[in-house]
Parts: sequence; C-alpha cells; structure tokens
Amino acid sequence: MPHHPLLATPRMRLAQAGDTTAICAMPSAGRWRHVGEAAATLRGAALSLGDERALERGLRILLFEIDREIVAAAALRRGIEADLAHLITLVLHQEMRGCRLREQPRPPLCAVVMEATMRFATENGYRRMATQIANSDAKGIRLAETAGFGRVGHADKDHGVWAAGLR
Repeated sequence: MPHHPLLATPRMRLAQAGDTTAICAMPSAGRWRHVGEAAATLRGAALSLGDERALERGLRILLFEIDREIVAAAALRRGIEADLAHLITLVLHQEMRGCRLREQPRPPLCAVVMEATMRFATENGYRRMATQIANSDAKGIRLAETAGFGRVGHADKDHGVWAAGLR
C-alpha cells in the first residue's frame, strides 16, 4: 500500500458556474458507483450549474479544497420528498484516495467529506439522505454504513439504494 501524506482539514464551499471547467478536469476516483460513473455523474452535474432548472431541483455541488486545490466533491439535489436529499455522487481526487487528515484520530478524507456533506444537508433542512452504491463497491458500502446509511432496496441489478436519517 503506498504511503499517503497527512492532509490539512479541507475547506468546503458551494460550487459556482465558474467552477465547471475545474470540476470537469478533476481526475477522480469515485466512492459511489463505479469510478467512471461517479466522474461522469459529477461532470454532468457541473455542466448544469448555471441552469435555472438545476437550481429548481436543488442541485448543489460541494467542493472540498486544500490550498485552493480541489481534493473532493459531492453533488446532491432535492429528492422526490421535500425532506430528502439525494446524494448523486461523492468523488475524491485520484491522488487523495487513502489519505487521512493530520488531526487526531486521523480520519480518512472520504469520511470527512461524507460527514460534511451530511451536515450541509441537515443545515439546509433535509432530514434524510439517499444514494445508490454499486453492489461491488465494498469500500463505498463500508463508508456508507459507518456514516449511518442502511440498504433500503435495489436501483437495478448492479446498484443498491442506501438511506440515512440526518441529525
């Protein structure tokens, strides 16, 4: 296993239409769904950032930066029910996979991004969050379970639907 540097705590901010190019260029490795799917899903969400319809659906892309470099991104939108946030994707920069923060007890970056995304959803009035995870993504499933998600169904033969209550 390669050695990864310890990271400073990333700063979270909402993506703006001007961030589309940087988001689309970000090499990525997805925790949700398959790597290619996660990156394509994030690029699609980024391309609709300035679209009024995206705003109406409650689309938000959260960027996580360290020294102005994007290290992770999470995209979510309002679900069918007003209190449900749909986590579209959570993507880490390819070089950030396996990295942990300097702070004790050295949490993994993916867990910090997940917690911050859930906190953002809670602060914006959502009480539940749902997502799809590839059945073959053992690390993604473990991350979801650690964050309080549980399997609630199947989206198709390759993806499970997971949901969590927000605090």
